[in-house]
Amino acid sequence: MSAARKMKMPHLDGHLDAAQQFFFARELEAIEQRRIQVDYAARKVRQLFPPNRSVPAGSKSYTFRQWDRTGIAKAMSDGGNDVPRADAFGVEVTSGIEPYALGYGYTFNEIRSAALADQKRPGGQSLDQMRANACTEGFEDAVEQVGISGLSRKSILGALNQPNVPTFTVPAGAGGGTAWTTKTPDEIIADITNFHAFIAKLTKQVERMQRLLLPTSAYEVVVGTPRSSQSDTSIAEWVIRSQATFKEIDTWVALDGAGAGSTDRMMGYTPDDMKVGLVIPMEQTAYPPQVDGLEVVVNTEGELGGIVFFKPASACYADGV
Repeated sequence: MSAARKMKMPHLDGHLDAAQQFFFARELEAIEQRRIQVDYAARKVRQLFPPNRSVPAGSKSYTFRQWDRTGIAKAMSDGGNDVPRADAFGVEVTSGIEPYALGYGYTFNEIRSAALADQKRPGGQSLDQMRANACTEGFEDAVEQVGISGLSRKSILGALNQPNVPTFTVPAGAGGGTAWTTKTPDEIIADITNFHAFIAKLTKQVERMQRLLLPTSAYEVVVGTPRSSQSDTSIAEWVIRSQATFKEIDTWVALDGAGAGSTDRMMGYTPDDMKVGLVIPMEQTAYPPQVDGLEVVVNTEGELGGIVFFKPASACYADGV
């Protein structure tokens, strides 16, 4: 497609009559409305991580400052002149931003045929909805992929490859393995408790993780295994009711094989937008239809910046569960 063709609105008069043009415009409007309403439960990045709306569209990168302080007051003698100094300093952290594009199109023949069928029997035939829906799905797939693993060439990080997020070492159970499918309920509860305590101790109880994300097999174990042979409460229910560790437990298929050596990983964190954010400077935006040969093409574009942890020690990884 030429640059000139990209820059100007198409003139469809030579291909479609007035009724056909009206039909096409009406169909596009209907498609766009349905496109916005499509929901995909299988994708979880948007559900799990709060959005960060502070980055304007068109940004090439995103920089935030982590502020810290020094200095502590001390007892002074009368007339003392050695007053200690307090100070504050900031460390800049930069993440990349990348545009993502996807489009779909209809041939003039398809538009004419659908418009003719609609004239003969209103509502009898519509343009293929699946193309517009597939365009939305494709963009959401990109959101999910970037949210999971980022984009290395642009220094964009995902939720599962944060270099500053601490890692907890899962101990082996009595059976010799670390996987929860080989451990007793008591051993699993101990793993969860110690995992949570690891961050509380590391941060001197400043951070207490609220959400536990588990890979498929570990999640099935904790929701399907009783706390004990005399209990009708699952391990997951017992953990949440205890109020000593996590407030919620969820599963994320992206954790399957995401750990060292392709082992399953669990992740704990607090879903607070002051601690972590999903950076999308521009949501998927559809541009005006353009003529390209014998097609009318609708291009879409958005901008993604991955996952940013403002406070990496508020989260933790553990592999081998």
